Parts: sequence; structure tokens; C-alpha cells
Amino acid sequence: MQLREVMEELGMDYEGVLKRFGGSSALAERLLRKFPGDPTFSRLKEAVERKDAAGMLAQAHTLKGVAGNLGFNGLYEVCRDMVVCLRAENLIGAFEAYHLVEMEYRRVLDRIEML
Repeated sequence: MQLREVMEELGMDYEGVLKRFGGSSALAERLLRKFPGDPTFSRLKEAVERKDAAGMLAQAHTLKGVAGNLGFNGLYEVCRDMVVCLRAENLIGAFEAYHLVEMEYRRVLDRIEML
């Protein structure tokens, strides 16, 4: 599968992402391929398992930023929702949001594997 197809399946703005990376599709693809190695989601999962609200907030916020920078709009949105819940001290909502984060994260990884 081509980079543009993968990005469009993920709901990404292909032209916007390329513009962010100086028009380089090679750079965009290299950064997308590196995303699965980023430890932020694993750290978020560990914080969720420990029920560590502060750790969850830190990692969800970081993952939101990474997703936003790479143009993973769906992942960005569900991370944002989780961050909002955590800032409001709504742990039930945060745990519910985490399940959506996990599903979207897996979807992103599945599509990246197609490159």
C-alpha cells in the first residue's frame, strides 16, 4: 500500500502532513514507520493498569501531542477526550476513553504495517 492510501485510510490530511514535513513524503513515511517504536502508548497502558491518574494524564497528553504532530486525527481526538476526563478527575470517563484510545492506536499500527 502507498503512503497516501494509508494516510487517507487513517483520515489524515495527506497534503497537510506533507506540508508539515517540508513536502517530503520520504520523511513523512520514515516518521510514520517509527511511530510503533514510540514508548508512550506502553507507558499509558502501564499507568492505566496501576490506576495512576497523574501518569495517565502525562502519557495521554504526550500521545495526543505525538498523534497531532503526525496527523493521526482520530488518535488525537480520543487522546484529547481522555485528557479532558483526567483533568476533570473523571476516572470512569478516562478508563472508558482509554479503551477508545487503545482501539484507535491499534488501527493506526495496523495501517502503518501496510506501508
